[in-house]
Amino acid sequence: MALYYPLGYYAASFSSVYPAMIFLSLALAWFLPSDGRDHVAIRAMASGAALGIATCLRPNLGLVGLVLVLASWITTRDLRRTAWRILPVAAVSLGLVVVMTWANPPEPGQLTRGSQAFHRSVLQGSYQFADKWWDWDWYESDGDPGFVAYREHIARIEAETGRPFTAPESQPVVAREAWRRISDHPWLALKKAAISAVRIWILIPTHLSSLPIKVIIALQEFVLLASAVGGALVLRRRPAGLALLAGTMVLVAASHLVLHVEPRYSLPARGAELALAAIGLERLWATSFGGLLTKRSSTGPGGSG
Repeated sequence: MALYYPLGYYAASFSSVYPAMIFLSLALAWFLPSDGRDHVAIRAMASGAALGIATCLRPNLGLVGLVLVLASWITTRDLRRTAWRILPVAAVSLGLVVVMTWANPPEPGQLTRGSQAFHRSVLQGSYQFADKWWDWDWYESDGDPGFVAYREHIARIEAETGRPFTAPESQPVVAREAWRRISDHPWLALKKAAISAVRIWILIPTHLSSLPIKVIIALQEFVLLASAVGGALVLRRRPAGLALLAGTMVLVAASHLVLHVEPRYSLPARGAELALAAIGLERLWATSFGGLLTKRSSTGPGGSG
């Protein structure tokens, strides 16, 4: 991940997302089904600690716990063993979130301290792709019809409450209006989730002003996508690992049914994609380039040629 240069851009610009992706990747790696010869309990607690930290940074990542349950059940086919394996993960991760919430209580409307107010994100997200399918240009600008409509909606809320829309007194009205937008325009939520899924697989930074750089990043993203698909094919005989990685990506996209979508919000799923890509590239090397090198070695000096 450190060598994947698009992430370096976001690491410098949005540091709170980058650590969340790293800790989520660690949680998945430590939870991968073991062969019974290592310290499963220690791995589970380490995975829970990493997941807890990722959840403190990005609350929606707590849903990845559901993917861990699915992967464990696929591995064991035993609900009791699944529960026993998940228990230390859940205890440690939930414990960290509870301690953080107690030590640094969130403000009204927040899930954890420092996170954007949940319903404000829902309301803003309901306008994001109302007039377009892609946002090569920065969304939060006066030239974007969706953002202008969102700001007008905020002005109506503030006129109704007589307070800023970020004030605690305004949060019930923001929540009401957010879910009203979702229920009145469900197709927009589905459209946004579809765009989010594409963003997970094909990351194109919206904050860059250079079109050539965007095109270059987009082209290499297709190479990464092909490698990840190859990795998924390799893992088809290991359904637990495939469920762990693919399920993480699906959950991130599903969360954007309601949440505001940006490339950086999909970064936590990039660790799963990069893992699939690494598996695909390793198999390609082993079956193609590695085999070619082995053949050349065997036919060279001293070989059986």
